[in-house]
Amino acid sequence: MNEFVKERIAIAEKFKSIHKLKFKLAERRKAMLKQTAFLEYPIASILLFVAIYAAASTVFFASSWDNSALLVTVSLAMALRSPYAYVEVKLKEHIEAIKNFEVDFKPELNVELERMISQLNQRTNLIAIWVITGIIVLSAFLQVFEVNPYWNLFPVIVHVFSIFLLVRINYIGFKFKKNLKSINI
Repeated sequence: MNEFVKERIAIAEKFKSIHKLKFKLAERRKAMLKQTAFLEYPIASILLFVAIYAAASTVFFASSWDNSALLVTVSLAMALRSPYAYVEVKLKEHIEAIKNFEVDFKPELNVELERMISQLNQRTNLIAIWVITGIIVLSAFLQVFEVNPYWNLFPVIVHVFSIFLLVRINYIGFKFKKNLKSINI
């Protein structure tokens, strides 16, 4: 292993997991994390598409929006967590792949990977996203009990915010895949 590979492994291991899976066996934790990641990512994307469709159909076709509160709550909750498990699985697979091989790559890739991981680890940058999600989820929760008279004002907000989250999830995933695949093994 050369110096750049050791540095890359150290950078990848700095990623802070959002999933607190407590298993004694590392293989069991890895398998559970993989299942979680590859279930959350597509389910969150599908639910966001459905939420976007529900919000758009309310705005453009004047269909019923009152019954979509639970859908909005679940889709936003999953969308906030989904990229983290996916990135963690990809980083662990990448570490295993480069550990035993002599690979050559540009050192700029390590700098880019470190920047991406530090952005994901700094969850204080997500305060605006958490506040908007909290407001929408609280409104949706109140709508479940039919005590929110303002729920009919939320379709546009949910539509735009769901599109933003969908783009964010896929951008993070594609950005990490591009960086990890740019190393020739």
